[in-house]
Amino acid sequence: MYKIEFADGSTLDNLELNGNNFISAEPIDPEFFKDEMLTSVSFTGPEFTGTVQDMKLIQCIPWENNGSAFILAEISMEEKRQNLIKSILEQNSTDITDIQSALAELYETFLGGI
Repeated sequence: MYKIEFADGSTLDNLELNGNNFISAEPIDPEFFKDEMLTSVSFTGPEFTGTVQDMKLIQCIPWENNGSAFILAEISMEEKRQNLIKSILEQNSTDITDIQSALAELYETFLGGI
């Protein structure tokens, strides 16, 4: 049996491993796996024990007898780079819009005074 502890301190216990699927006898809502709790995930079990940083939920599906099966995977360096680039582009877009709005206000202020 496996135990998983998440960054926020919550745990899932008595999990079985089937390939790369963790199997829970209890139902698990996919909403349980929030991004912030996957920043550090500790695994304890017979085949491996350790902590992995920056994970993501691949799938969480209903399993036999009202249980759940889920897969977690480490976020690759390429995915981290893509997320960083996306974040920078989104911030730059917001900054440009703010600058455009400020310039429009200045332009209207100067024209209004003529």
